[in-house]
Amino acid sequence: MHNLFVYGTLREGHMRNSVLSNSEFIGKVKTKKKYTLIDLSAFPGLLKDGSTKVTGELYKVDSDTLKICDRIEGHPDFYFRDFVDLANGIEAYAYFLPAKEYDYRPVVKSGDWFKK
Repeated sequence: MHNLFVYGTLREGHMRNSVLSNSEFIGKVKTKKKYTLIDLSAFPGLLKDGSTKVTGELYKVDSDTLKICDRIEGHPDFYFRDFVDLANGIEAYAYFLPAKEYDYRPVVKSGDWFKK
């Protein structure tokens, strides 16, 4: 089993959340204050550098679900999966974009894509 932090369209009540229907919802969480959340119009992106706490949800997923999420997120060709530092200290995967290619995009200052 793997911990997965989601912050966009995979979150509860949004278009891709059904992929996580067989996964355990751990709860709403925030990252440590060290990331940047950007707005790509139809979906957000997470950058590894910054000074924002990003809001999302934590799920416990099996390997098959993680592979499905990898395909949805275009890992490793678009997003890349890596560990994120959550404020609660739990180790989890998240999907990131390369900062050097996307740092010009609008920043979601609240850290919550659904409260832009």
